[in-house]
Amino acid sequence: MKVLLMHVRNRLIPSNDEARAFLMDVEEGQTIEMEVVEAKDPGSQTMLNTWMMWMAETAEFMAWQGVTMPMYIRKNGEMVGSRKFEKRDAHDLFTSQYLGLDADGLRKTWSRTSKVDEEIQASVGDRLFAMDTHKLWATEKGIKLTIKKNSQYMKLKAEQGEAREN
Repeated sequence: MKVLLMHVRNRLIPSNDEARAFLMDVEEGQTIEMEVVEAKDPGSQTMLNTWMMWMAETAEFMAWQGVTMPMYIRKNGEMVGSRKFEKRDAHDLFTSQYLGLDADGLRKTWSRTSKVDEEIQASVGDRLFAMDTHKLWATEKGIKLTIKKNSQYMKLKAEQGEAREN
């Protein structure tokens, strides 16, 4: 079995539910053998910039469609007040939708550096999947997303033979 761990602030943490479950089954005093390999780069700043630009474009469209967010939610689940749907709302919503949540309800992060021990960075593959999925969703809704030719997204699409010629 391959178990993926991430080194975060001098600790190794499981990178997914399968790894967490495996490590929970290791009994105290039990020895396990592990191979250490370097993880792939989580992506470039241009990839993050493209994603956040898309989230701003998406949020603008959703707000135009009348989508709002509650000002706050009471303990009983009652939503109070409303505010405009914003870029951060779109980022949280679509990252959770496309990359999922772990058993604790935490989602992967697009951040290139971890801010807290529990964060698990989205891989380049995760990010590309999310961006491709969102591009398809946005196209179906009639949302025009800006795609810069020099972005890492376009470079990865070119590597896959999917980039457009312009």
